[in-house]
Amino acid sequence: MEQLQKFVSNKFTLTLCFGGISALTAFTILRNKKGNNSQKKGKLYFHSVFRSNRCIWLLRELNAVEDYELIDVDVWDKTSNESKSYTETVHPHTTVPALQYDDLTLLESGAICMHLAEKYHSLIPTDLGDLYNIMFYVCATLDEVQEKLFVQFFFNEKNGTEDKNEIEHATQKFNACAKYLVTRLRGKEYICGDKFSVADCVLGYNMWWASEMKEGILIQKYPELLSYLERLKSRPAFQQTWKSSKPVM
Repeated sequence: MEQLQKFVSNKFTLTLCFGGISALTAFTILRNKKGNNSQKKGKLYFHSVFRSNRCIWLLRELNAVEDYELIDVDVWDKTSNESKSYTETVHPHTTVPALQYDDLTLLESGAICMHLAEKYHSLIPTDLGDLYNIMFYVCATLDEVQEKLFVQFFFNEKNGTEDKNEIEHATQKFNACAKYLVTRLRGKEYICGDKFSVADCVLGYNMWWASEMKEGILIQKYPELLSYLERLKSRPAFQQTWKSSKPVM
């Protein structure tokens, strides 16, 4: 850990590839840094309705939007000088989100959300074990499943190259995730209890995303998830964040 903290204290990019692991890594590192970045104004790179919406939504819930410079990245343009510079200096995959300070760059939405909640000491449930569990589950499991379905529904199906076996397998896995989430939500308003938390910004994105794909066929048979999503949609910060109805990665 000492070597890791020493590495963090220098200028670096925290290049994270696995959702759950990355979120825990970033959260642990930043807690041990004892808030060294708390007074620095950062840059949040985003693009509407990408997973960066989790971060924008959370900033609004925290009343902290003005603490950051919000930079909209044209993630579809990979050839411009601006895009090449972004790839070289911020995000190696030329996508979003990315949160950048002078000496730290976070590249994964779950990690960014946990960092922001910790930085502002807000929207963190009392039971951290419960928080870690749901955050990692969503970022490492549900994101992967929905990404596969997104590719099949929005790209492959349109050009006649959809893989029906892949769709069936991913749908089955989504259903397993949905059933687990239903049990987690039973008797609660939000995923970690009766109070809204950072975990709802992460999971809420997935529920919105599922409701938009193929006219919501993924969650139509889960009234608990639909009710949960409606509670989230009623929040002003959610309404301010979503400008488009087409989910993308």
